[in-house]
Amino acid sequence: MLAEAFTEYAMDAMTDTGDWPESQLCYHKQKGIEVSGWGWDPESGTINLAVTRFSGLGTVDRLSKSEAVASLRRLRVFLERSLSGLHERLEESSPAFDLAYKIHSAARSADEASEAGVISSVRLFLLTDMVTSLEGETAEPVGEIPTTLHVWDLARLHRLESSGRTRERIDIDVAAFNGEGLRYLEAPSGDPDLKSYLLIVPGQLLADLYVTYGPQLLELNVRSFLQARGKVNRGIRQTIIDAPERVFAYNNGISATASGLRFSASDDGDSRIVAIEDLQIVNGGQTTASIATVHNRDKQPVEDVFVQAKLTVVPEDKVADLVPKISRFANSQNAVSEADLTANDAFHVQLEKLSRGIWAPAIDGAGNSETRWFYERARGQYADALARERTPARKKNFKRIHPSTQKFTKTDVAKFENTWAQKPHIVSRGAQKSFFEFMDGLNTDGKEPPLPGVPYFQQLCAKALMYKRAEKIVSQQNFGGYRANIVTYSLSLINLTTENRLDLGTIWRRQAIGTQLERAIEEVCHDAFDVITHPPGGQNVTEWCKKSDCWERMQDVEVDLDYLEPELINDDADPGESSGEESILEQISADDWRRLVEWIEEERNLSSHQLNQARTIESLIRRGRSLSSAQQNGAAQLVRLCTEHGFEFSGEPAA
Repeated sequence: MLAEAFTEYAMDAMTDTGDWPESQLCYHKQKGIEVSGWGWDPESGTINLAVTRFSGLGTVDRLSKSEAVASLRRLRVFLERSLSGLHERLEESSPAFDLAYKIHSAARSADEASEAGVISSVRLFLLTDMVTSLEGETAEPVGEIPTTLHVWDLARLHRLESSGRTRERIDIDVAAFNGEGLRYLEAPSGDPDLKSYLLIVPGQLLADLYVTYGPQLLELNVRSFLQARGKVNRGIRQTIIDAPERVFAYNNGISATASGLRFSASDDGDSRIVAIEDLQIVNGGQTTASIATVHNRDKQPVEDVFVQAKLTVVPEDKVADLVPKISRFANSQNAVSEADLTANDAFHVQLEKLSRGIWAPAIDGAGNSETRWFYERARGQYADALARERTPARKKNFKRIHPSTQKFTKTDVAKFENTWAQKPHIVSRGAQKSFFEFMDGLNTDGKEPPLPGVPYFQQLCAKALMYKRAEKIVSQQNFGGYRANIVTYSLSLINLTTENRLDLGTIWRRQAIGTQLERAIEEVCHDAFDVITHPPGGQNVTEWCKKSDCWERMQDVEVDLDYLEPELINDDADPGESSGEESILEQISADDWRRLVEWIEEERNLSSHQLNQARTIESLIRRGRSLSSAQQNGAAQLVRLCTEHGFEFSGEPAA
């Protein structure tokens, strides 16, 4: 459905801006109630609910304020009925049951439910491909749960895409929050690009800001997603509860940046900061989130909590350069490696360069119409590149060369790679958590990840082809929900069963997956649906999908994929060829095999199965052990494959 595709797109956009911790489609509509999608941040206790108004007209149409309000009202009624037990009247295998049950369970008091699972705030979102004037509306609490309204219409989505920003500005009317603005002390500075101010910020203001803007407020904070798990964070929370008046003395405070400030004289004649443009907390995210959690989830007062703050005004054109440095040098409470802050950039920049220069083979029947896969390192790059083409003919040519179906993002890369690495439970935890897991895997031992090469990019695109085709196949099965979970679990099991031998090279050359792999996906996805929708003990389905136990259960499923053999890399060639393979291997020393293993690790251009195969062969040869016929054939195939990819052997004979 186009409406579902739009909802998924909008939620992905909000995930990139930090406005949405994770996303899950959930279409449900009946008299008086409606919901289209949701996201849950268990650490802060915030649940996001979305309702979509989709016209599909392809023109700029208006959504009246009354229609917008009515949509949000139906969403609110869904929330209210879920709190009172709506799940008891829904089909248990439906996504709506999953969501309604989660809301009902998470709304119980801290005495009845785990503390980290209690709803502390609700954010209601209206998503629409039309333009609406509904903004600045307030929302009454649902029971005692603070509730806020948010609108993402066509104009707002267009601003995000066309600006090329990965986040939206947060402009704060301070006086609207605390009624008077903030006293400040300007710090002396000889740098014309920077102005810094020292502030004392009320805890109530920080709590209100976090409820309104959530993780988006911390988007530039490298520790935005570390959450309140470490000893330092538990100490912050305990101090807020037990000795709120001592928070100022015990806490290091926060560091924040802005692109501009507005000042106004107060009744007592003092100048105060009454508005902050493009606010970001770059250090002190845990302090901010902890205060909000104690106030909203634990229902503890924070009127006696005050936090010192350093606010630095950075010109908008220097944000990308200066803010990461401010963040790096300000973060010192918990250990943050240099890799967390800088190493990722080079990897993604290189991937972007490869995507702009590598041509994909023409699809059969398309003549010489070669295309490119467009890697969007920052949201909006595709739209920006298209906008730079001035004439209709040039725009049409750009779309021909760069089809929108061949555009992918950083979180897409993580989704493809984590699925290939057989981590479907990680992918199911949401785009951001999946991305950080992927980057943590690259930054092994704190070292910068090797730059991707041409083979890596081609195989990545092959994984993208496989994933995108799997999404279509799963959609055709009409499961009614959980498509993202079904896809990643299905492909992970197929990859596990075939021992990582799916022939990515052939998929890249054909720009399509084979018919037998399509058959495998169609068969296995039914097993995946059965596993994830039958959690033990009546658990919540989406939470069950996030657990390694779910993946272990999936691995117990027996599938017969022998018919896939023609589409796999053949490790066991004809044994009759072994004598020829032996002569090839006699020319390669153990040291060369060691170099080959290191080369595969650095280039990341072969599968993990082939890497392990090379390690085994190197170990056997170094110990003077004989290779079996199958090992000889596999070794010879590795030699040919790596030579084609640019590896050069020394030519020294094996010992």
